[in-house]
Amino acid sequence: MTATTRSRSVGKRKIPFPVVAGTRRPCASPKKRRSNPRASSDQSEPSPKPKSSVSKSPKGECNEAILTALHILLSDSETNSTICPSEVPRRLHKEDSKTYPDWRGMMVEVRDIVWREVEAGRVEVTQGGESRRLEERESIRGPIRVRRGPNWTD
Repeated sequence: MTATTRSRSVGKRKIPFPVVAGTRRPCASPKKRRSNPRASSDQSEPSPKPKSSVSKSPKGECNEAILTALHILLSDSETNSTICPSEVPRRLHKEDSKTYPDWRGMMVEVRDIVWREVEAGRVEVTQGGESRRLEERESIRGPIRVRRGPNWTD
């Protein structure tokens, strides 16, 4: 299927938007099927963990690159300011998009490294402005932020 551009009227203006050829749907928002958890008969198998999309990079090198990017971003920020964990893989993707093609796929490794740094006391994880402990890791839902911890060294 190829994408074409159509326009729709909004008020007195016509706004172009891409659509998939042969359909009336915009390309950017394809219909997603939601699975019905009640309809599934086999609930015993847990959902698989997301896989990393890092290509051509051994795990150690990837972890080192993530840790370095995290350190650089926190060093460049003000003392009490926070960063979003997604800034780390987005920075790596921006610098080398062939090695790191999908920054979203790297978020599992980024979170693991952030929590290892929390354990060492080098960074703190915050949510809603409040510091969160390592013991709360599994119960945290929603967006988190990262800032320098008590053992931070530049």
